[in-house]
Amino acid sequence: MAQATIRSAATEAGSVSIQRQASLRAVFEAMLASRTLSRAELARRTGLSKQTTSEVMRRLEAAGWIRLTGKTHGPVGRRATTYELVGANACVLGVDLGGTKVHVALADLFGDLICE
Repeated sequence: MAQATIRSAATEAGSVSIQRQASLRAVFEAMLASRTLSRAELARRTGLSKQTTSEVMRRLEAAGWIRLTGKTHGPVGRRATTYELVGANACVLGVDLGGTKVHVALADLFGDLICE
């Protein structure tokens, strides 16, 4: 009986971790596609609850992957806080080895060229 309970708890803990990773990935991909979004807009685009979206955003902000960019200005209601991905946190290096030359390029998270 105790073995079944331990396995069940381990499985549930694993599921939470997988769900958290899926939420993180959904938010990250939406941010990557749009660069700047509010939490409410992220919740709409990802289908996640506003609470889950806020938790993921807190984790990303604490890890330095996103930063606050400002607030939206609308005619009515509260102004939404907008966030953007920090593009310099990840880079890609491309190397073209030709017959007589080598071409190297470095780009940020969005594919914007840093140097070549």
